[in-house]
Amino acid sequence: MLDSQTTVRLARLLRAHEQATGERVVVVTQADLQGASLEEFGARLGDAWGLGLHGEDDSVLLMIDRDKRKVFMEVGAALQDRLSDAQSSLIIDMLMTPEFDDGRFAVGIERGARAVIAALGGQIPDYPEPTRQMAGYEEQASDDQVWLFAVVLTLIVLAIVVISIRRGSAARPARDRTAERSGGRFGGGGASGNW
Repeated sequence: MLDSQTTVRLARLLRAHEQATGERVVVVTQADLQGASLEEFGARLGDAWGLGLHGEDDSVLLMIDRDKRKVFMEVGAALQDRLSDAQSSLIIDMLMTPEFDDGRFAVGIERGARAVIAALGGQIPDYPEPTRQMAGYEEQASDDQVWLFAVVLTLIVLAIVVISIRRGSAARPARDRTAERSGGRFGGGGASGNW
């Protein structure tokens, strides 16, 4: 899937990012999943390789299975504030799979890895123009729009509280998926896609 030049460029890029930030971005092209789903194999691989060492969970695992035409990105919990599930999906759907559809696997993988590093650095990845405009929309919101959103959100929360009180039941907090895991385990959020 990767030619030697792309492999060297990716290795340098990923190594430089890890040396500068301590965050590991790992790209895996896998053919034999040993009977597991891509997600299960990725979690096992992350644990085996020590991604998320010392309880930090500050790694990204990007896996591509060419035979099953699947892409999977697992983002460690410590990086979710900078690389959300939605951003992961955009990277896969807008930058990687279009290249895979055209048989340009090396280009798609490199674009995906560069976009992950850009997002971790607080930048908007180089999406196609309409998507880039949507990704930057939050920055363009005026004070009036922010104020209106806050008022509407407050009204919704108040309505939920009133309904909950009338029914006589207290709102229960949602379960945290990561609370069920032991410390240091690799995992957080992510996305997957097909082409």
